This record gives sequence, structure tokens and C-alpha cells, in this order.
Amino acid sequence: MTATSRLKRTIKNVWWTWKGRSIANPPVPVQAHSVLFVCLGNICRSPFAEAIAVKRAPELSTVVLRYASAGLEARTKQSPPEARDVAAMFGVSLDQHEARALTPELAASQDMIIVMESSQRQRVHADYPGTRGRVYLLSLFDGEANGLERYNITDPFAGPRSAYEACYRRIDRAVSALLIGIEHARRAAEKSAS
Repeated sequence: MTATSRLKRTIKNVWWTWKGRSIANPPVPVQAHSVLFVCLGNICRSPFAEAIAVKRAPELSTVVLRYASAGLEARTKQSPPEARDVAAMFGVSLDQHEARALTPELAASQDMIIVMESSQRQRVHADYPGTRGRVYLLSLFDGEANGLERYNITDPFAGPRSAYEACYRRIDRAVSALLIGIEHARRAAEKSAS
């Protein structure tokens, strides 16, 4: 990494640390039944998040949820080979995945809409006003991230295999924390009701 690249990264991290003070997820709903993962093309990040949620849910939560994924600009149908290969390292398959676009009907039918980037959160709010209070930034569930990464899970598309590996590790960590959060919300609601 060059000195210029390091300086740019430092500036981005400082800027996001300042900007991020106003970004927060809404409370996790106690009666969530469906989770929709959204990214730009629905070929790398969101289909992996959906697949890893299906895999991790039995280990981390007693809540039965429906999981799906979609893209804001889904054009390419299949996940790239690097995405499929790295997903297999996590014990999930993207081989049969076909991208689909986010629609008003799909957005309206979901209890939680989980996006990968702060700009996607803003876009979903703008394009689908009825989603306010149901859009979550996945990266905020990842307690290990700071600065730019705290508010964005970078798209690995067209990057090296290592970019997919780093991205999928973050998504796995954040999805696991999300599932635990959903479970805790359900238990807290049950406890206060009894």
C-alpha cells in the first residue's frame, strides 16, 4: 500500500467515524418472521448472507425466519466463480443462485431488510419509503469494524479471491451477531410478558 493510499484510507476512516455518529440501526423486532439481505447486484454479498443465515440459524437462534436476498441493480444472473468457490469454504453453495431485483412488493413483505452499505440504506429508504424502521446496516452488527468498515461491507466483485474471503468472514460474523440479536429480542419480550 502506497503512502497516498494509506493517507486516503486514514481520511476515509476519520470521515466515516464522524459521519457514523448519526447512523444507527432501528431496534430489532421481537416478532420478526422474514429477513431480506440486499446488496447492489445480488450475486456476491447478499446471496452469501442469505445462505450463511440459513446455515447458522439452527445453531444460534430458536426463532424460525424466512431468508431471502435481492439486489438494487440485479443484472447478472449468476454469482462469479470466486464467490462460489469462497462460499463453499464456509460450507454454503451459491451454485444455483440466480440474482433477483428488489421490488416494492418484496420490500413491503419483509420484517427486516439488511443492506451492506450506508448508501444502500439511504437508497432503500428513498426508493421504498414504507421501509423506514425496517432497514438495517449489516456492518453495524460486526463489533470488530471501525471507520469506513463500520458502516460498509465492501463489494468484492471483480476483486481478488482474498477480497471475497475477507468480505465473507465479515458477513458471517455480522450475520451470526444479527441472529443472536433476534434471539435476544425474542427472549426479552417473552420474559417481560411473563
